[in-house]
Amino acid sequence: MKKYLIAIGIIAILLIVLSYIGDISEENEKKRLFEESRQQKQTESSMDQLMKDIKYYENHPELLLSIEAALEDYIDMWRELENYYPYFGVAERLHGVKYREVKETYLEYINNKTGLGVLPMNINQ
Repeated sequence: MKKYLIAIGIIAILLIVLSYIGDISEENEKKRLFEESRQQKQTESSMDQLMKDIKYYENHPELLLSIEAALEDYIDMWRELENYYPYFGVAERLHGVKYREVKETYLEYINNKTGLGVLPMNINQ
């Protein structure tokens, strides 16, 4: 009789553990599905925003810059930052941010016409 009680106790414990494991994997699956859904919504909203931006600039061409104007503004901005902003060294020491790399990255971004609101050269003339 004692053996049966021990066997029933072990089986009960195993069932509890298995149901707990099942709950955990079910919860993980719910979290995974929620995260996938959230990421898809973010992607869709980013695309929606991009399309809105494109339509806005199509309706307001006076707001678009030529590449020459964008480059001139960008270079002027960096000249002012380099002359008057004293914390580039701190950002590099604390966070590893190299401002010259940032500057060059976005300079290429403008030169390659991948920025929204920048027109190819001489189109405004």
